[in-house]
Amino acid sequence: MSANGSDETNEPGRAPKQLPVDKVRDLVNQIKSHDATKAHDEELESHVTAIEEELGRGAPHPSRLASLLDGLRSLSAEATEALIHSGAMDLLNEILGTGVPPVGR
Repeated sequence: MSANGSDETNEPGRAPKQLPVDKVRDLVNQIKSHDATKAHDEELESHVTAIEEELGRGAPHPSRLASLLDGLRSLSAEATEALIHSGAMDLLNEILGTGVPPVGR
């Protein structure tokens, strides 16, 4: 935490101080449009809706957005596998700065 009270960490596994909002929007679009995630729409819907609502605010709060994104990683094994197959998990890890390399690399 800096002297002005803001969290400026950018360590793997910790959310960066500012999340790339455009990439978060891309993530939401990828989840909503990919065939691999369709079978898990019901489970994903509440998470995606909450992320969209936060993105709809004038200035999304970085820690709230990071918390919502982190919630995607705690879904059922089947939904998580669908996120991996759609490529959304790679993008999610990139956004959150987890240090996890993309699948297949």
